[in-house]
Amino acid sequence: MNETTDSREITPCTDPAYLRHIADRGEWLRDYCTCRTRPDGSRFFTCKNGCGREGKACGGYCPSCFLTVMKTARQPPQAVIDAKHLAHQREWSERTFGPGQRTLGVLDHIGKELDEIRADPTDLDEWVDVIILAFDGAWRHGWEPQQIIDAIKAKQAKNEARTWPDWRTMSPDKAIEHDRSGE
Repeated sequence: MNETTDSREITPCTDPAYLRHIADRGEWLRDYCTCRTRPDGSRFFTCKNGCGREGKACGGYCPSCFLTVMKTARQPPQAVIDAKHLAHQREWSERTFGPGQRTLGVLDHIGKELDEIRADPTDLDEWVDVIILAFDGAWRHGWEPQQIIDAIKAKQAKNEARTWPDWRTMSPDKAIEHDRSGE
């Protein structure tokens, strides 16, 4: 970096072409790009490998290091709720709220969360509370984390295979039930 440049004056690069380049490649690529703009408008990057080189093009590494890094770079997996996450949630819940089925307590809590959703249906945290409480109720009744995940996937497949009425003919304020005539 230029020794005379005050680091407080350096900002992330806002060049539209650079931003499109990053956006087209996904969020993960931002970890590899350190383009910055000096007060005079010139762009530079310093190599993330720590080799000390500086360049004038956008990117996170000098050309030498970039080739090495991109050969091994892989897009990280998307965050998922997996059996490990559910096991962690179960351990925390049991420590925090105690062991046992707690059926009426879990249902009471779900009811309170549903009231909060009715008050503000745009509040994602309240929807998430219901999901977490549903997981809590399932494991408290003997289901293992992987069994819960498998049941969610199986139920989704079952719902997709069912016959449903045209949603445009149904009231948006009432549940839409699947066709039960073949059951």
